Amino acid sequence: MKGYSNPQLLVTPDSLAAELGLRAEPFDAAQGRPFGSAQGRPFDFAQGRQARPLLVPRSSSLVPSISNEQSTISNAEPASGSRPPASGIALLDLRPAEQFAAGHLPGAAHVDLWGVSLIDTDPAPMRAFLWMIVHVLEMRGVDARVPVVVYDEQSGLRAARAFWFLEYFGHPNARLLDGGYGAWTREGLPV
Repeated sequence: MKGYSNPQLLVTPDSLAAELGLRAEPFDAAQGRPFGSAQGRPFDFAQGRQARPLLVPRSSSLVPSISNEQSTISNAEPASGSRPPASGIALLDLRPAEQFAAGHLPGAAHVDLWGVSLIDTDPAPMRAFLWMIVHVLEMRGVDARVPVVVYDEQSGLRAARAFWFLEYFGHPNARLLDGGYGAWTREGLPV
C-alpha cells in the first residue's frame, strides 16, 4: 500500500484492463491472487455507493446556488455533444494534450482541468468556476450512473484534482488508476 487512506479508491492497470475487456482474467501469478486494489482485492465497479445526482451543494457558504436550480451532473441522458463511454466506464486522461495525442487508454477522453482556474474566490466567480468544471466533466461523458477512472502519468496532481472534484460533486463511483499511464504501459496494455 502506498499510504492511501482508502485503497478501494484505486484500481490497478490489470484489473481495469479486465473490466474493459482487454484481458480475460486479472491475476497476479507471483502473488497467487487476483489483481485488484492496492491490497490485492479484485476491483469491482459495482461496489460503489448507490448512484445519486452529482450536485454543487446549495447550502455551502462558499458555493451558493448558481440560480434557482442546482448545478448537476445528473442521471439524465448525457449532454448533447458529450461522448458517453462505450465501455460503460468513463476514463479521464488528465495528462497534457500532447501526451494524450501520443497515446492513451482505449476509450479515454482528454480533460484539461488546469486550463480552468480561478483567482477570485468571491461567491459569483466561485459559482461560475464550479459550473465550468461540471460542464467540462459532463462533456466528457461523466454522469452519476457511470463509474469514472481518472489518471495522469503517475497518479499525480492532475488526476488528484479531477478525483477531488468528482468527490466534491458527490460522484458515487470515482477511482484513480494506480500508477497512472506509466503503470498501464509498463504492463504492456494497449494504447
